[in-house]
Amino acid sequence: MALIVAIGVSIGMAPGTASAYNSYTGAAYVKDSWSTSSAEGVVNLNTNDQSGATCLWQAILWADGAWIADKGRRFYQSDIDGIFGWDSHQATRSWQNRHGLSVDGSAGKYSWARAERQLTYWSGGGDTARTYYRGKKPNGADTGRGFWLTRDSQGRWSFDEPGTGRNIYASYETSTKKSRCL
Repeated sequence: MALIVAIGVSIGMAPGTASAYNSYTGAAYVKDSWSTSSAEGVVNLNTNDQSGATCLWQAILWADGAWIADKGRRFYQSDIDGIFGWDSHQATRSWQNRHGLSVDGSAGKYSWARAERQLTYWSGGGDTARTYYRGKKPNGADTGRGFWLTRDSQGRWSFDEPGTGRNIYASYETSTKKSRCL
């Protein structure tokens, strides 16, 4: 199945609404607007911790140059693996602090809504959209990083994984235990 690149909307391997991987009970994908009223699902150490939605969140951390304090380094492209572990937790905390949010290391509706501000519509019509996530410049960096996303006609988001270019649906249900972000 071809994947579509998009930000702001959940995209997954199949359409529809279902109970997501682990505990979120709502849309099966990151979907439509990421505003606080959309109540996007949570990704953290205990919830949807191995999913396409986690892959998308990690791409955001990478693009924005989030910091992993206990390792003294930025969140690397190679850290995008779809598994929300300690590095993702620490990077999410630094990302939240940088963006003036409550710092808890859990990417919930306020984190998703803040990330939505970095989306730039590029092309498409009707219900579909090709969008670019333009990362913020980390302190001391010349430029920010970014990646492409696509929202399909059902409002589901997918994105091009930085480094590989593979299109990945931002599904809460897709486990990533056996392969990177797929």
